[in-house]
Amino acid sequence: MKLALAAAGSMLALTLSGCFSGTEGELTPLEGPDGSQEGQGELLHTEQLGEVRVEFWDSPSGPVAVAMGSLDTAAASADLRELLQKPSAVEAFQALRERATGRTATAPEALLQAEERARARVASATQEEWRAYRAAHASAAAEDTLAGMSDPAGGPLAKPQGARTNAQAVTAAAVDWTADDQWFRDNFCVGAVDCLAGYLWVHGGKKSHFTSHTHTFFNHSSTSVADIGVRFARWINGNWSWSLQLHQNLPARNWLTAVYYGGVGPVLRQGWVSGVVVNNLTSQELVFSSTQLGSEPRVSYAQKWTEFEMKGYLTTSFGSSVNRCTPNVVSSFNALPSSPTGHVRYKSQGGNVLPPFSARLAEFGSWDDHIQSMTRLPGVGDNRWAAVTRSKPSSVGGAGVFLIHLGDTGGTDGTRWVTSGADYTGEPPALRGTQHYYPLSGTGHPGGLQASGRYVAIASEAPSGQTSFIDFFNFGTPGSSSAFLQRFLLSGNQGEAVVPARAISGVALTKLKDSRYLIFVLGKDSDRNGWLYVSDSTTLSSSTFWSYLDYVSAADSSFTGTFRPYQNVSFMTECGTGDVYLVATNNNDFQGPVDSGQDYADLFKVAWTPSEWAVKLTLMSARNMHEGSGGYCTFRAAANLHVDKNGKLILYCHAHHSNTDFFGNPDSKLKLAEYAQP
Repeated sequence: MKLALAAAGSMLALTLSGCFSGTEGELTPLEGPDGSQEGQGELLHTEQLGEVRVEFWDSPSGPVAVAMGSLDTAAASADLRELLQKPSAVEAFQALRERATGRTATAPEALLQAEERARARVASATQEEWRAYRAAHASAAAEDTLAGMSDPAGGPLAKPQGARTNAQAVTAAAVDWTADDQWFRDNFCVGAVDCLAGYLWVHGGKKSHFTSHTHTFFNHSSTSVADIGVRFARWINGNWSWSLQLHQNLPARNWLTAVYYGGVGPVLRQGWVSGVVVNNLTSQELVFSSTQLGSEPRVSYAQKWTEFEMKGYLTTSFGSSVNRCTPNVVSSFNALPSSPTGHVRYKSQGGNVLPPFSARLAEFGSWDDHIQSMTRLPGVGDNRWAAVTRSKPSSVGGAGVFLIHLGDTGGTDGTRWVTSGADYTGEPPALRGTQHYYPLSGTGHPGGLQASGRYVAIASEAPSGQTSFIDFFNFGTPGSSSAFLQRFLLSGNQGEAVVPARAISGVALTKLKDSRYLIFVLGKDSDRNGWLYVSDSTTLSSSTFWSYLDYVSAADSSFTGTFRPYQNVSFMTECGTGDVYLVATNNNDFQGPVDSGQDYADLFKVAWTPSEWAVKLTLMSARNMHEGSGGYCTFRAAANLHVDKNGKLILYCHAHHSNTDFFGNPDSKLKLAEYAQP
């Protein structure tokens, strides 16, 4: 056996409090059935937790973690196996290390590089591969692809078609098959998508997966070996081309669990465990020969994966890395007042040099040098921080995002800034104004943004002939010079039905049920469309990879209801159901003066149909809003949603640009309005 695993029974005498050490392993191939190196793999890292040994491998379709043990170690290893169920191998390693030592740790360089290679393979996939993958994924969701067969007589085997075959009784004096079947189900089938126990052979049909994929194999027999393996397929020249990923004999009364990461790309994967020889591993259909591997070849198989689900992360906590859920979203949205409940005026600091980069924040005098979006930063500091984007189309290099602090308003408890009777419309004090400025390179027009706790995503329109992009920041410490995390270029190389436009308008950001992040990239105004991408990690960093999910357009059935031209979008999650909603805002008639045109805000429910691999937006409510008087805001600039600590909705709207004084010069003030749910 060439997987460099410890002997059966010694690998997982599980104690998570033991000494934790890491060693680099030698490069070892995953051996093919004939001794070839068809399924080439590299042993990247080995971790030892007392008696526990976990191996991380690189394989042709991405990193994999392998664990193996005897029958009496399964129950004790449940905690370990749960730690391996992460979106990425790096996060699985970090979970193991943190559990063992109580401290976070940087993943080994070899493992980091393997994930980068997996991301590169995803990004380099062709449009044809992505189309085939999505078609296969949709069809797999509707069919029964797990097959099993029991043939104690050892006669010729034929792969069963259609529905699953019920296991037949296999009798052997040495083994209590009924007890073993239940033991396998109790230890390995909790949360599994497919589980079959007590078969002569079990085969998981073609599956495509958005994140991790786990196969568990068990050889019930007391004397027989079992043939186990995993293979994967890529779409090449009009066909699925199969390659071997893992193939070996599993000793009697032993189990093996393999967790495959990096499965976000256009790859189909299937596994098997059998008491007979398995042949023809690179063909469309596996061939199981009639040669049994022992006198009592009884095996079991379970698989699970993290299938994508359009549900939000449910929490009533305020801040951190996620936004609080909202009770009864539709009624809460409809309860928003149509006119502002409060106004705030603050010092713009336009024309001044600001930290953390000693960059000059340009004046706000020109009509085009306008505010484009605003988002409150929940749970940051004293809850009086917000991020605001400003454009300067005439001069790439003068645009960016600035952080304001409203040092004398209310809201320090996470509720609205302007309570009944409070007035922040007069001459603002020095502590109410812009504090930090972050220039954004490569754009004259940064647009809509949204915060998810301390994380902020910003959509930027690119100059002619260039690619639009999303910038991610961590503003948990306002003014930090290391707040910038990454830039995601919308190059359209992941099989997008329509390549993202150069001129995008906004982006919404939210955390999903499985702790990954979802973004909705909004097409500009009359384009009336959007692109959805999902992160490959549960924290945002410089190495986060964004996988394309779907494209929606008002020109097709992606929407139910009217999808008006929008400038800004915001996600929120409903308490209880976990349903995800999108609020879209604009003032398409805004031409000036400041309070012209019609402000509007629309609420959509976001649904996911796995069988069609499609997102659909359904209009739940359409609101016409009123700015009031005094030029404090327009929905053509910032109009973004915020959920306060109690789950109440607040809509923030910002002025398009600063006012001018008696002589026509820009003043040093900017304005915003607050629409707070009662």
